Amino acid sequence: MKYSNRFIILVCYAVAFFCVVPLFLRTRAVLGPNDASRWDTVWSLTHGKGYVIDESPYRTVDMVYNHGHYYSSKPALLPTLVAAIASLMLNTTGATLPNQDYILIPIIVIIINVLPFMLVIYYFGKWLDDLPYSDFTKVFCLITAAFGTYLTAYNTSFNNHTVAAVAIMLTIIIGSRIANDHAHNPLRFFLCGVLSTWVVANELPAGFFCILTFGYLWKIDKLKTLKFFVPGALIVIILFFACTFWSTGGFIPYYLHKELYHYPGSYWNHPTGISAAKDSLGIYILNFIVGHHGIISLTPVLLFGLIGMFSREISSPLRFGAIFLTVINCAFIFLTTHDYGGRCQGPRWFMWLMPIWLFCMPPVTQRLSCSILGKWVLVQSLFWSFGSVCYAIFASPSGPWSVSWLHQLMRNSHLTNY
Repeated sequence: MKYSNRFIILVCYAVAFFCVVPLFLRTRAVLGPNDASRWDTVWSLTHGKGYVIDESPYRTVDMVYNHGHYYSSKPALLPTLVAAIASLMLNTTGATLPNQDYILIPIIVIIINVLPFMLVIYYFGKWLDDLPYSDFTKVFCLITAAFGTYLTAYNTSFNNHTVAAVAIMLTIIIGSRIANDHAHNPLRFFLCGVLSTWVVANELPAGFFCILTFGYLWKIDKLKTLKFFVPGALIVIILFFACTFWSTGGFIPYYLHKELYHYPGSYWNHPTGISAAKDSLGIYILNFIVGHHGIISLTPVLLFGLIGMFSREISSPLRFGAIFLTVINCAFIFLTTHDYGGRCQGPRWFMWLMPIWLFCMPPVTQRLSCSILGKWVLVQSLFWSFGSVCYAIFASPSGPWSVSWLHQLMRNSHLTNY
């Protein structure tokens, strides 16, 4: 098969079809409490109620109680931007939440998730095209990015993980172009500032990604980093804290005010199911690796990216950044959490790292593809991962906000009781 621009575009169209069709076929527009919390904020903003969700139409447990009112526990910036899109659609079409949510929500999810994901798949394919590897390696890595991770499944839901992952992929691609561009296009520095800070606004542990990006560009061109990267970053920072202040009255997001979760009748006073999991640290870590939320057990194709982090064929900044960020996120998750991210499929707290692992995948894929056995291992791992993604999209009305096929199997085998 000849690897070409036409093939990359074909994969992008396939991604769009794969993600868009379930959005309009589902009987539920809002899939679970997590995305419901964000849609409640969108509803409140578009109905002139500020950030108060007292009378919101979608049931959620992801909320806090402050000064006599309920608020979403999610950071305010992303729902505020989505509310701007919803307001525009209200003014042009008259569609509102919840009356026309069956059409309004899919269209907004396509705008914020599917179209940007198609964009990064296209540019990831172009990035692969410049590598000195075989067509098999390039095609395999591109299809893995398009269909082999839970990013694809979560693109059918309103969440923070996919928007952060898209920003990471674009930042890495633009950063690599800056490194190869002797003219050092100022717009690219600006975009890196906006995108890398946007990642942090949606994934708190990714703060080091922004710092590493700044340091990488600082070494390339100090002046343009100060003149263009920093203003780009400041735009997102100002918006983030402005929205946080408007929603909370302070500069600390609600999800960091743990005391506000415990109001009379709150689910969090007596959590149940996986939210009340009592696994030991060892079992907790194991389940994130090869268990019911396992990176390797559910999407084994990512193992080649994890191994690739240590390949000398990967550029030093990318290799160091991948290893460092993976270690930092593991430490943060394993030492500060216990509930696997709640009722969800896959390791959603690791999803922002998946794009970085994808960029580390080509060298390992190239080596394995040199033998028939190696190709068989690669293809089987991709099919396994694709099966997990399909299950997350199609097996439950709640989409990815449900239990994975492995979690259900472990329940049925009495290996876990939540």
